[in-house]
Amino acid sequence: MINLTDFERKLVQIVRNRKIMGKEVTISILSKLMNRSKQEIRETVNKLKEKNVWLGFIQNVHE
Repeated sequence: MINLTDFERKLVQIVRNRKIMGKEVTISILSKLMNRSKQEIRETVNKLKEKNVWLGFIQNVHE
């Protein structure tokens, strides 16, 4: 079982829901939605990729 922080879970949920609704997913949008810095979002996305968590949903996150 992979352990995720609450922040990581929330990020995955937002990305997944935006993809399902056909909305754009960028670092800037995630930063605004989660009220966190772009750098923190980038670092979290990279951590999730390393853990192979929802890779299909976050691999296309772009700036």
